[in-house]
Amino acid sequence: MMFSTHTSFTQLGFRTDTPLPTAWTIFWKIIVFAILEDFYNYWIHRLLHWKVIYKYVHRLHHEIATPIAFSSEYVHPIETFVVGLGTFLGPFLLTRHLLTFWVWIAVRTMQSVECHLGYDLPLSLTSWIPFWGGPVHHDFHHIKPDCNYSTFFTIWDWVFGTDIKFREAQHIKYITGKSSWSDIIYKLGLASYVNNSQSEKEKKGN
Repeated sequence: MMFSTHTSFTQLGFRTDTPLPTAWTIFWKIIVFAILEDFYNYWIHRLLHWKVIYKYVHRLHHEIATPIAFSSEYVHPIETFVVGLGTFLGPFLLTRHLLTFWVWIAVRTMQSVECHLGYDLPLSLTSWIPFWGGPVHHDFHHIKPDCNYSTFFTIWDWVFGTDIKFREAQHIKYITGKSSWSDIIYKLGLASYVNNSQSEKEKKGN
């Protein structure tokens, strides 16, 4: 399917000639693509959970309560189109070479599969990038659909407060020795955020 883009995308102005983009150019552009796509997808994902339209589109994806790799593509055609717009946003704004686009699509596909893998791989980027989402973050979304909407990173969920349930759950697992995911929270200096949230609940309970 990727090779079929050669004809259609060259008609849209993408190049396939030499010189090829450097590794550095491809790298920084993919970082920007991921940031743009992540912000776009966060809001589209929240919109798809709006109860007025949820049952018609995104509910199909949530039929799989325990994600597996192939469930990343188990979505309604409308969702494929709307979410896909975010994937194409960066390439259309910042690049005109098809090689960069192909590398980006490969990265985006692998990220989506890993996100739905249901298993945190030993060499997962979660271990290297503190705000990388990964399967643990997204698995919780399939358990509690009203939180953890981000795709690549956890930043927007934190900024807009849609990860509170997740952070509290992971904090409990961490202090009971059942999970190391909360190490990320401490690296980011967010442990106090979770503790304050729990303290407020205790005060209200009293």
